[in-house]
Amino acid sequence: SLEQFGAAYTNPAIAGSAADPDDDQFDNESEYIADTQPTNGSSRHHISLITSDSVRLVQFPSSTIRTYELDYSTNLFQNEWLPISGFIPGQPGVMEIPDPAPDNARVYRVSVKIP
Repeated sequence: SLEQFGAAYTNPAIAGSAADPDDDQFDNESEYIADTQPTNGSSRHHISLITSDSVRLVQFPSSTIRTYELDYSTNLFQNEWLPISGFIPGQPGVMEIPDPAPDNARVYRVSVKIP
């Protein structure tokens, strides 16, 4: 759109769904789904962990117009992902979802969906 890409909005190399004008490894279609800014490399879908002795919180940028699901895997070779949460509505800013059974062998992913 003109708002996102300025005068280059008609150029498919910049504004096309497969383009990545901010070089953050997320194409414009993925940025649209995640509700991030396709022209700002710092605006990207990613997760962070906050841990203590008894709690592990998975944090990620969130949007009120998207839903999110947190999954984990302990075996990436098998590509087996198990849900920690179902799809839940986003909130403004950063969202935190606790892992009720944290384990150092867990790898996390957050899926984004347009409701």
